[in-house]
Amino acid sequence: LSPSELHGSLWSANIPADGNDYAHWHAIIESPSGFVTQSPCSSEKIWNTLPQPGIVINEVMSKNNSWVADAAGDYQDWAELYNQSDGPINVSDLYLTNRWSEPNRWKLPNVTLDSGQHLLVWCDDESDEGTLHASFTLDASDDELFLMSREDNAWRLMDSISWTNSAADQSLGRATDGAPNWIWFQPLSDAPPT
Repeated sequence: LSPSELHGSLWSANIPADGNDYAHWHAIIESPSGFVTQSPCSSEKIWNTLPQPGIVINEVMSKNNSWVADAAGDYQDWAELYNQSDGPINVSDLYLTNRWSEPNRWKLPNVTLDSGQHLLVWCDDESDEGTLHASFTLDASDDELFLMSREDNAWRLMDSISWTNSAADQSLGRATDGAPNWIWFQPLSDAPPT
């Protein structure tokens, strides 16, 4: 362990996973006066691998000025999820967040996506407008989006994307549905948002 620059009260450590899917950890701290404490109280699991292919973030528009309106007629940020698996998946055990420290920021509703099906989620902080309106907005200048699940009582990253300097009505998406590479889509071009 090594102390951080912030008054020596924050510490960091590398936990070698040695090729394992997960590791359990906890820290035992002894102060200069001899006081010993453990945090967390019991070992916590951290994941070292991504899960099997399933639901992924497929496309994000963080500055929707005129591309597509929601049912209320508002042009809001949005994210598209995609089921790249061979079978149906219910997304009610998944969460979307743009804060790594808040993995349970918005729980997806009870919706089942068939193989190859998309789901559009409005990131507008207007949950009162319906079940597909997340409780946060996206920042076009610099933000990220995480798809999370809770497995074996531990948060697990399912998928993520980050961006900077997104132009109005420009989306960042996978080159084709579920593809590993991401590209910027330009509206009214040969590569419009999907």
